[in-house]
Amino acid sequence: MLENVPFMLQLDRGRAMRHLTEALEEMGYRWAYRVVDARAFGLPQRRLRVVLLASRTEDPRTVLFADDVTPDLPGLEVADDHDCGFYWTEGVRGLGWAVDAVPTLKGGSTIGIASPPAVYRREGHDLGLGIVTPGLVDAERLQGFDPDWTTASVRDAGTRLGHRWKLVGNAVPVPMAAWVGRRLFEPGQYDASADRGLQPGDPWPTAAWGSGGGVPG
Repeated sequence: MLENVPFMLQLDRGRAMRHLTEALEEMGYRWAYRVVDARAFGLPQRRLRVVLLASRTEDPRTVLFADDVTPDLPGLEVADDHDCGFYWTEGVRGLGWAVDAVPTLKGGSTIGIASPPAVYRREGHDLGLGIVTPGLVDAERLQGFDPDWTTASVRDAGTRLGHRWKLVGNAVPVPMAAWVGRRLFEPGQYDASADRGLQPGDPWPTAAWGSGGGVPG
């Protein structure tokens, strides 16, 4: 199983993903991948990740495609009635803008400091609490961990608080990992009758599979 950011589907205009899947097939693996969002698992964090599963003996589609969960997400047009998350570096209308959620938690900035998102609280604006920054314990909860889950990582000499931020920011959300684990233990059913093969030049979609036939589905 591999997990990465969705940009892996666009890397080198899709050639990196094609190299990866062709290499898997040459080694006898069937593969499937799917873009999933942490919000679909009840976490208020917009965190899109590609989960790719490959197997020589089992059908990975019965793990990744057996469930179809679409979170009920408000649109930007109703943002005035909701709390909204954003990145400090982008202002309140950048790509990180998320309604009723925070944008993707990161391990740190390019200058080595923690880079938590901010939240615009509609109801707290008149009280001087209009914009708040989630702390480390909040970030742990946003990933599905118990509060202070990463405390043990800074008990040794030479470690610092930034290490905890990096652990949280680089982690796979707990409910997302648990979903994959449950489906590995108990695969479901998948109906491929409506699938279509990718054509040369097509971008990689949000979900696809391949079985060594040369044309991904």
